Order: sequence, then structure tokens, then C-alpha cells
Amino acid sequence: MAKEATITLLGHGCGRKRMKGTRIWLGCLLLGLVACSANARADENQTLATAKNAIVAVVDSSFVDSQFKAAMIDDLNATAELFLMATEESERAAKNGLYQDALNTAETMIAKTDGCVTAGAPEIDDWLTLCADAVTVHAKLVLLRQEIAGLIVVE
Repeated sequence: MAKEATITLLGHGCGRKRMKGTRIWLGCLLLGLVACSANARADENQTLATAKNAIVAVVDSSFVDSQFKAAMIDDLNATAELFLMATEESERAAKNGLYQDALNTAETMIAKTDGCVTAGAPEIDDWLTLCADAVTVHAKLVLLRQEIAGLIVVE
């Protein structure tokens, strides 16, 4: 019988319960935090960490709204959680579903940073106002999207 496990990303107030596996994640190395589990196993995804670091490095005033920076970091935290869940999943279809959710999150963030790349200036729905920051963050998110897409197995 499956035991309930709680996944919590330390310092971000983000936790979810699920009924698969027995690991309890106390943090997330994917996001540059210390990660522990009942099995003392930690996974690191450098592309995800690099994307998060790029967003963290952007000054708050570069965002259209000060809450957008926290929202993007929260989206990456959710993506990290999906990665962790997928690594524990044994069924390919379930893994693909988790990776697809992570891919959708990455694509949503890319759409909020693409104006400077596609039009040379921030678009009305972009969250970053300085093109130098937007181009950097966008590039990191595109790499993340490519990596996630490569994990989805088409059967």
C-alpha cells in the first residue's frame, strides 16, 4: 500500500501531498537548496538551477510588477517538484504526464519573457521591462524547455 508523502521546498512555503512512494523531500537541490530524503538521495538539474539563478539575479525594478519575480521563482519551484516526482515514478505514462506539466510551466514562463527576443522590445504581456534581463532569462528558460521536452518519451 502506498504511503502518503509530503514534498516541501524549504523557504518557499510550497508543499503538496501525494500517495506515491515513501520519500519525504525536505528541500530541493535543484533550486540550490539542501535536499534530503528518506533514502538520502538528491537529484540536481543544473539547467533548472541556472534558470532560477538568472531570475534571482534580475533586479526587482526590471519586473513590471514586484510580485512577478516571486511568481516566476514559484513556477520554477513547481517545476522542480514535478522533476522530483517524475524521478520517483515508475510508469512511463505517469512520468510523461509530470514532464508535460513541467514543460507547460516552462512554456508559460517563456511567453512572459519573449518580447525582446521576438520583437526587439517588451510586449504588453511580458513580465520584464529591461531587454538585457529578458533576453538572459528567456535563453535559460528555452534551454530548460528543450531539456524537459527531451525527457518525454513518445510511444
